[in-house]
Amino acid sequence: MKRDRIVVENTIEIMMEIEQKLKQLAKKHKIPEELLKEAIALEKERIMYANRQCVPKLLKAIARYAE
Repeated sequence: MKRDRIVVENTIEIMMEIEQKLKQLAKKHKIPEELLKEAIALEKERIMYANRQCVPKLLKAIARYAE
C-alpha cells in the first residue's frame, strides 16, 4: 500500500514538472494553449502506461529478493 502511494506521488510530481516545462516552452515559442493541453494529456497517458508496466515487475523483483 505504501509503495503504491509513493509511486502515485512520484508520478504526480513528474506530471506537474512536465506541465510546467510545457507551459514555459509554449510561452517561449508562442504555441497555442489547446496544443499545450493535448501535449500534456498525451504525456500523462504515456507516464501512467509506463508505471503500470513497471510496477508489477518491480514488485515481483522485490518479493523474489526479499525471500
